[in-house]
Amino acid sequence: MKLGQGAILTVLLIALGIHGAVATRVQTGLYKRFPYCKCTPKARTGLILGPVTEYKDEDRAAICFSLWLGSPSDVSKSCNKGFVQLTKLEIDINPECTPHNTIVTPLLGSYLGTYDWNLSASFDMPQSAPQGRAILRINRINTYPNEDDPVDVCLHLEPNQGRPGACDSLQKLCAVQAGAPAGTCNVAYFGNQQGCCSSGLVQIGNPVYVLGPAFTPPWPCSYFVDTSASWIWSSAGANSVATKDTTPVFHQRLWLQDPVAAKMHIIADNACDFYLDGVYKGTALGGFQGSYTTQIPVQLDAGSREIVLWCTNAWVADGSSDSPAGVLAALVSDADGSVLIRTDAAWTYTISTTLDDVLPIGPTPAFVLGSPSMSPWFSSNFPDQFAFWIGATATDASDASCLVVTVYSKSLDLEADTQAVLHVAADNVVQVYLNGAFVAGAEGGFESFYPNHPFFALSLKAGRNTFDIRVTNAWTSNGMGPAGLLASLINPLLDPLSPNRTLLHTDSSWTVRLDQPVPPRR
Repeated sequence: MKLGQGAILTVLLIALGIHGAVATRVQTGLYKRFPYCKCTPKARTGLILGPVTEYKDEDRAAICFSLWLGSPSDVSKSCNKGFVQLTKLEIDINPECTPHNTIVTPLLGSYLGTYDWNLSASFDMPQSAPQGRAILRINRINTYPNEDDPVDVCLHLEPNQGRPGACDSLQKLCAVQAGAPAGTCNVAYFGNQQGCCSSGLVQIGNPVYVLGPAFTPPWPCSYFVDTSASWIWSSAGANSVATKDTTPVFHQRLWLQDPVAAKMHIIADNACDFYLDGVYKGTALGGFQGSYTTQIPVQLDAGSREIVLWCTNAWVADGSSDSPAGVLAALVSDADGSVLIRTDAAWTYTISTTLDDVLPIGPTPAFVLGSPSMSPWFSSNFPDQFAFWIGATATDASDASCLVVTVYSKSLDLEADTQAVLHVAADNVVQVYLNGAFVAGAEGGFESFYPNHPFFALSLKAGRNTFDIRVTNAWTSNGMGPAGLLASLINPLLDPLSPNRTLLHTDSSWTVRLDQPVPPRR
């Protein structure tokens, strides 16, 4: 019997062990967002997705997605019903990636390298996805993570018979994620119960640059609690000059036999947010000018723990001056003073270019705290004296929590492309995002702290422009302190007396969102 072309193609794909998507498939768009299926948004799988790693064996290289076992509390509350099983992965991919141009060999990884595990890989265009969306599905994983090692699901990517368009790297394979660097992948991981899945964005973790020991110039920090810790950053020579237009995110993990009470000691140039297992714990600001070190207390559960430092090299004035950057940190046990983890060459980093916080609280109207010259900030030289300090609560000028991430938002509609300057003062640390993309970070800028406030030249587009300004309050021992935002967007081409010169400024029309409820006052 003579086979038609469609039948020949089907046989070829079965022989390869990879099933391709039908290019003409009608997709309904029932689920607008990845993973394009019924996946309980707040479900806990009991697993934590870490940065991508690369294995380079003698016979083949592979890209691996690492999944770590969560805390006992996470496991007991997981939708896996207490038995954490990883059954499959799905990756949001470029629809141009097909079995015709790309061979995918799925593997499992370990500290010894990669090995076959009878996994299967299939390209698909899910019927419930929006038209043109595609995924790569890795099935038959059926693995139970243990407390010692992650499950590494690895992909060996190679061109199929040299055909053009091969998706042999994450940059080519993964669908573009808005505002994220090329090679950022949206990955969903599934448990053994219906609807039990989670998803997240991941990048390849890059080795950090070790800048030197605690007393490395320009940071005379020989007083630091751990003399074996090193200053690290995302670029070489950062102790002399580092870029200010990205936010490096530093990653490390540790495994604990028993629960431990500890303190995270951090010195940062300029600021770093500390996350434990994805939960914000506080912001470290400076500390290299003297003997002060931020010490954030945490309670760590037994098992695998994820440590993340999300850092900012602050913009000063117009940002033209060179600025060093680095972070020095050590997690120290309260019980015996032992160092559980320290900044060193074992850390990896990724680059964040988007607002990555989950902000379930709000939006609600921001509170107007007072005029620029109000206490405790006294910003009488701020260029827009009609702007207001705003906060997340009415008492933020005196007693704001150090345990929440606050994001203030405001949109502006323009009839034409416009050049503008955004002036900012904040107590304490601020990151500015325009239409979802990171612009720059800064600290202070108010007269009672550091009067040289930052300002950013921006190119605004005709239509809607949305500002999200992320503010964190530097850690204090009692978890409270003043916090607020003062901002004004000015068209510098107009006369200073023109009523249209100010495009927007902080006032009661701004909204605020939080990563968690404001805790009660201590």
